[in-house]
Amino acid sequence: MILNKVTLIDFMNNVFISFAVFKKTLYEMKNIKGEEALFKREDIPFFIYFVFKKLNSYFSTYGKLIICFEGSNSLQWRRNIYADYKRNRDKSKLDDEYLVLKETFPLIENLLKLYPCKILKVDYAEADDLIYVLSERYHKENEVTIISTDGDMAQIINKFDNVSVYNPIRSKYMDKRPDVLLEKAIVGDVSDGIPGIPGIGKKTFVRMMEDKSFFVEKMQGENKEIVKKFLSIIDLSKMPEEIKKNILDKETELSYNKFEPDSIEQLFFTYKMKDALEHWGNVSGDIAIASKNKELI
Repeated sequence: MILNKVTLIDFMNNVFISFAVFKKTLYEMKNIKGEEALFKREDIPFFIYFVFKKLNSYFSTYGKLIICFEGSNSLQWRRNIYADYKRNRDKSKLDDEYLVLKETFPLIENLLKLYPCKILKVDYAEADDLIYVLSERYHKENEVTIISTDGDMAQIINKFDNVSVYNPIRSKYMDKRPDVLLEKAIVGDVSDGIPGIPGIGKKTFVRMMEDKSFFVEKMQGENKEIVKKFLSIIDLSKMPEEIKKNILDKETELSYNKFEPDSIEQLFFTYKMKDALEHWGNVSGDIAIASKNKELI
């Protein structure tokens, strides 16, 4: 049986990993010129080129994509359970470079509307929620590829067959991690502001997984409630049913955008993306072929 292919892109994850790589290149260039090593508004076209160089490779490889965005109030229901969920990221969002980076989001989205993709965003849902729900929807009759560096995606490949997670930084597919949810709830996750159980680190966690009696000992009293609370927000299967339904309904309503290479070329010209224009003829042809091939599967 030949399975159809569904490709899911974690939008913000891909933008941020592009930005991390981009800054290194930008700073090196500015240091050579004797300029301040800082991402400024005039650098936006170069960054957009950097992002689309990678996105174009995805379109050329996978054809049509479903690009998953954060929705409005995406953190709200989890913060209702644990108020400090991802609060550790708030300060960085006041950084001057982040404020400039934020200006690129609508520009990138407007360009993506001209590509063969669905742009999916749902109120009160994070991109992870969208990816989980779509993986659950499509995995039985499709080969689902998730493109993300987010370790939380391991819980999806643990649960569903025919789903893989490709890490574009490591250029490899993610391995299954059967204990990923318990580890995050018990040990914690600094990136999401999850503290875990006080006094339990990775070594203790490994022993807990190897020794059932030791696990039971450590999960007594308050610790059990701590883990239960954190699992309720990090286990993607536990999202509210209303949000899950909204994701399914919204994705059903969407059609793939029509590929408009001439309009994309015009925007590349408007954004003064000279390097993108030089290669666009070949790249657009590859994207058109990949998208057409996907329709034939």
